[in-house]
Amino acid sequence: MFFDDLTQIKTLALKTGFSIFVVDQAVIKPNSNLKTAKTPKDFFPKLQSYVAPTKSDTGKIGIDEVREIIEHCRAKQTSDHYIIIEDAAALSQVSQDALLKLLEEPRENYHFVIFTTDLGPILETVRSRANIFVQRHKNLIKNPPAVDNDILVLAKKMLTVSARDVPAFAEELTNPKLFKTPREPVLQITTTAIELAYKSYFITKNPAFLKKLPHLLTLEQNLRGNGNIKLQLVANLI
Repeated sequence: MFFDDLTQIKTLALKTGFSIFVVDQAVIKPNSNLKTAKTPKDFFPKLQSYVAPTKSDTGKIGIDEVREIIEHCRAKQTSDHYIIIEDAAALSQVSQDALLKLLEEPRENYHFVIFTTDLGPILETVRSRANIFVQRHKNLIKNPPAVDNDILVLAKKMLTVSARDVPAFAEELTNPKLFKTPREPVLQITTTAIELAYKSYFITKNPAFLKKLPHLLTLEQNLRGNGNIKLQLVANLI
C-alpha cells in the first residue's frame, strides 16, 4: 500500500500488529537544521511507545538489544503500545531472526513498526509477516505510469537489463539519434522504472525487484545532478 502524508503513519500502524514503512531518507536521518524535521518516534505518543535500543558504539541492534525488546514486551498493555525500530539498516540478519517469533505472535495491544528506506535488507521471512506501506517517491507512483509508450518500453528494459547488457543499454540511451539531449528523458525512464519496480514487487513479491530499487534510486539522484550520463548508468545498473 502506498501513502502520501507522513501524518498517516500512526493511523496505519494502529491497524496492524506489525508494519514496515518505506520512507524517504530524510525521515530516518532528518536535517537537524529544520525545526519541522520528523523522526520515526515523532509520529507516536511518547508515553505509548518504545524505541528499540541500539549499541552506543555502532548504532546497530544486536542480540542483547533484541533481548531488551523481548523483555520490554513481557509487560501487559491495556492500550495501544508501539515498538519502534527507527531504521531497518540497524538490524542484522541474526537480529531479525531473533525478533521473528515476537513479530509472528505480537502480544495484545502491541504494534511493531519498522522504518526503512529500502526493503531489500529486510529478510523475506520478516517482510512476509508485515503490512508494508510505501511513501510515494516524489509523487511518482501513478496508475498506470503517465508516460509515452516509448519511455515505458525503455523503463521496462532498464528494470530487467542484465549486468552484461548494461554497457550496450547505456550506449543506446545516450545515443543522440535516440535523444538529442538525453538527461531529462533518461531521468524520466529511471523514475518510471522505479515506479514499475515498486508495483512489480507488490504484485509478485519477487525480491529481485527490491534489489533493483537502491540502484535505481541512486541513479535517479545522480541524474538530477551533473556528470557523465553513460558512466552514471553503467555505475548504478551493474
